[in-house]
Amino acid sequence: MTIFLHAAPLHPKMSNLQASDVVMLTSSLAALREELPARAVRLVIFSLEQQKELYRIDGFNSRDLERATHVLDELQLGLVDYGLLQRSKAQRELLRTLIHREVNEAARADEVIFLGPDGSEGGAGVSALDAPAPGQHFFYLQYRLSQPPFGANRPARRMAEVDPSPPFPCQASSTDGCGGSTVSRAPLPSAVELPSNTPSAPDAIAAVVRKLKGKILAVRTAGDFSKAVDRIGRPGR
Repeated sequence: MTIFLHAAPLHPKMSNLQASDVVMLTSSLAALREELPARAVRLVIFSLEQQKELYRIDGFNSRDLERATHVLDELQLGLVDYGLLQRSKAQRELLRTLIHREVNEAARADEVIFLGPDGSEGGAGVSALDAPAPGQHFFYLQYRLSQPPFGANRPARRMAEVDPSPPFPCQASSTDGCGGSTVSRAPLPSAVELPSNTPSAPDAIAAVVRKLKGKILAVRTAGDFSKAVDRIGRPGR
């Protein structure tokens, strides 16, 4: 399985990742790793805003969550000074490059999952992509906020402190990556009540996944996330 994690703020008007964004993305990443059985997992963190791949690891497991969290914590967005057209083209080129490498990997993943909010400049003009390998399936868990993330009753700081120790989720039934002790995994923060931002044009990730005949699964709530994971793991989907 390959997970492409899009490092972008959950709220489309934010220019930087918030602490709550990092908690949400890493919690979702941990849940995917735990709930979808796979012989091996490849993790790729990328940023459409910065138009680059930020982190890649084969054999990803819970011990690597700390490094993934650090990559997200250190990310500075909003620094690319391109015109709209140039930025949109560069974002699509990055996605084409990621797909090309994935499809042509010696050890190809059967399941390829894009995870995160859209945050792109639109999907118009997506050109030819490498065809998926036989038996390869693409999914996009597209995060959308259903409520403003920083309302009076839910400040960002509180959301970031859902489970301060450890800073990333651990599975209650496993000691893998939890320092040898069993730690209850924090539930997905209720920020999984993800953006009601219905984009006027399809974002670049959605456009690419459609072109690959993949499935786009909107995630606005924790229930949506669970249903999406079940659908990915279901034979025949």
